[in-house]
Amino acid sequence: LDAARFADTHGYTVDRYRPVWAWRDWVIKAFNQNMRFDQFATWQLAGDLLPNPTREQRLATAFNRLHSQNMEGGIVNEEFRVEYVADRTNTLGTAFLGLTLECARCHDHKFDPIQQTDYYRIASFFWAGYMGQANLGGPTKDELGMDVFGWTDKGPISEPIHLLVKGERSHPGAVVEPGFLSAVTELDHALSPPPEGSRTTQRRLQFAHWITDVRNPLSARVMVNRIWQHHFGKPPR
Repeated sequence: LDAARFADTHGYTVDRYRPVWAWRDWVIKAFNQNMRFDQFATWQLAGDLLPNPTREQRLATAFNRLHSQNMEGGIVNEEFRVEYVADRTNTLGTAFLGLTLECARCHDHKFDPIQQTDYYRIASFFWAGYMGQANLGGPTKDELGMDVFGWTDKGPISEPIHLLVKGERSHPGAVVEPGFLSAVTELDHALSPPPEGSRTTQRRLQFAHWITDVRNPLSARVMVNRIWQHHFGKPPR
């Protein structure tokens, strides 16, 4: 819950309540039932994109909505859209990859093999979603069975995402195509377009498959280390 920055309120000055308690309960239930890691990651990143998604799979996507959100009037929507996507990208790096992706928002990473283009390749998975102030973008109340948060794409086509020079919204650079970490060369490939008739881009599901691929050297290690640290007080060396 800490790694995903769970909170019952939006943050910022107008710190209003938000209905994400169902995601918290889902995480606790997943651990108690020893859910497989590939399901645990996939449902949170892309549960809404699975074939005939269940209520729980949709609930799990609230992971993508746990960032601070400004509920004040008169805000610059595009400015906060960039910040929300950056927050989701940074959290994804911490929670599932054990990497400080945020360093690459402004420049190539100084220590890890992460290029600035890698940052925006991954950010593109979240760029396709809703960024509204209200409970917008998630599956409907009927689909969830209650008035809580979930998340999905706006449609099958997403606006292009630009590399931001020095990470500044006011200085867009070249368009960056969605993709994965280039350093994991065995899994670096182009994404497939959404199938005909799709209501979403299907990008997050492809990213979830990349996260949970047995050839990915990062994600399983991160989860094992985090559980080990919880039980023994320090991660394995």
